[in-house]
Amino acid sequence: MKLFIAAALFTLGLAAPVTETKSHNIVARSTYSCPSGLTNSSPMCCSVNVLGLLALDCANVGEDGCHGAAKLNCCTLGLAGQGVICNEQ
Repeated sequence: MKLFIAAALFTLGLAAPVTETKSHNIVARSTYSCPSGLTNSSPMCCSVNVLGLLALDCANVGEDGCHGAAKLNCCTLGLAGQGVICNEQ
């Protein structure tokens, strides 16, 4: 009888709803990745992409993605704030 009561209390303890008092500020991270290889492998945030050859006003992608008018581009090379041979994602 004591074993039955102990088993019943144990089962109720497992079935009790779990409440969490701490709030976790988890932000869903947007996925931004470029294909690996020699071309178009560097993710950059660029404001203007001219025919896929030159992207203007580029910066590295931050932890929370691109901001404002900047869009994610996968560039082959980044030089002085410009992206060379970029595909807009």
